[in-house]
Order: sequence, then structure tokens, then C-alpha cells
Amino acid sequence: MQNEINQTVRRIVLETLELSPAELDDATEFKTMEVNSLMALDILAALEKVFKVKFGDNALRSFTSINSICAKVEESLQPQAAKAG
Repeated sequence: MQNEINQTVRRIVLETLELSPAELDDATEFKTMEVNSLMALDILAALEKVFKVKFGDNALRSFTSINSICAKVEESLQPQAAKAG
């Protein structure tokens, strides 16, 4: 499941930022890429829609790279997995 989350997050970020896969490493800090607030909100909205989760108001501050987004998505999905199991 971790790999699926990474692939989905990566696809959303690449599409939103209009980058090729070679242009973005999972650890690349978004602040070095001039990601503006509208782009960040687009990423957040897409993540919430795809993963069917709701992130708090401070989520954007913790989304600094693909790795950090994946960690937050996994954390948000854990309660759902526990209820389903």
C-alpha cells in the first residue's frame, strides 16, 4: 500500500506542477521549486479527493516534499484501515 500511496502522490504533484518525473525527486523540498499557495491548495484538494481523507488547516505547512506528503497520507489512512479490519 505504501508504494501505491507514493505513486499516487507523485502523480498528483507532477501533474499539478507540470513536471516530468525526472524533474522531481521524492525528497526534493517544494520551497526550492517555487511552489505557490494555489499549487499547494490544488495538491491538497486532489489528495483529499483521491484518498478520501480530510487534512487539517495546518497540513500545507507539513507538506514539504513527496516524502512528507506520503507520511501524512499514511497517517491519515491508518484509522480507516483499523476500522475496516
